[in-house]
Amino acid sequence: MSRKLTLLVLAIFSQETLSCSITLSGYLEALIPHFELRHVTILEDNVSHSTSKTDFAKRLFKSGLKIKWIDNVQEAFHYDADNPMVYCPGSNYGLNWIMSVIEKDHQIAVKNPIFIWHQDTIVNANVTDVRIDQRVYHIVEQSSELIEAYHINGQVVRNTLGHFQESNRTVTRYVPTEIGSQGFVGRRTNLFGYHIVAMTETDPDATYFLKDFESKATFYEANQTYDVTEFVYGPYYDYFLLLSDMFNFTFTLYKRKDSQWGGLDEATRLPTGMMSNLVDGSAELVMTSYSMTLLRSGFVDYLPVISSGKYSIAIRSQAIPVPSWTTFFNPFRIDLWIVLVIVSLFLAMWLHLANLDGTSKSWKVCNHN
Repeated sequence: MSRKLTLLVLAIFSQETLSCSITLSGYLEALIPHFELRHVTILEDNVSHSTSKTDFAKRLFKSGLKIKWIDNVQEAFHYDADNPMVYCPGSNYGLNWIMSVIEKDHQIAVKNPIFIWHQDTIVNANVTDVRIDQRVYHIVEQSSELIEAYHINGQVVRNTLGHFQESNRTVTRYVPTEIGSQGFVGRRTNLFGYHIVAMTETDPDATYFLKDFESKATFYEANQTYDVTEFVYGPYYDYFLLLSDMFNFTFTLYKRKDSQWGGLDEATRLPTGMMSNLVDGSAELVMTSYSMTLLRSGFVDYLPVISSGKYSIAIRSQAIPVPSWTTFFNPFRIDLWIVLVIVSLFLAMWLHLANLDGTSKSWKVCNHN
């Protein structure tokens, strides 16, 4: 099932960009089926254009978009992380301003996109200040294109994701290019040799260290870690090697001397162990079987699960008695069995003697007749 998105539109209206509302509505309408837009929030730039607002709202309402208007720029950038955003530069807040905000705030456009509307061809170099994990797209009216530009490891990547088709000066639909049809992850699989710093730890069936690695690996006193890049093996390490080839990145693996996986310090309420390395930025990921817990999920993100396990409590099993011939003697004590044997022997002897005596008398009678 596809996920429905709520769209936060930062449409900065000014006298110079009065037509933005009408033009932008056409582009958004064309993007609805491709980005699953459902809700729209628009920011005004100190000027009220009731006619533009009404036309904008009516057109998008017919397309299934709900409209909300706000007039505070700062409020707009404290949006919910689940809301995409569209920005139409105005006189007070231009392209340089929005790009500087995106560059400084690493959380913007990571989970959901920002669309920036341009009347002219993109010529400002700062549009490439976007990182590879930020979803920033440029709607260029002059060329009727949707473009993305980002940088990674010194490389600038620019892709044309699609084209807008027009009829009678009205945008009718959006046609994605071949690369635009690949999706966000599919387009950004090349990290151009980016170097990743990762933490690791030994774990059964996941990662292992070579014997005596402590005496061979480089140890760093400053952060109490070993460089174990050349001393790790196991299934998870093999997976990581495959990923490095697929996404074109290099890596260095470190192990903490204290071997702490990561929890929460009760006194400081700060992360500990490998989780602290992720939070403070000294490492970018953990390469091992890292259990997903409610506490950790509040500080770090997880890749899709590739293995699962379960915990259990072991208890001593109840002993099952081995069958023995002595089992039949257990109901009574040995001294009672001795008495019973003696009584049984005496009784058997008495009955035998009594039977012989009776037989003799019967024979005598028989002979007499």
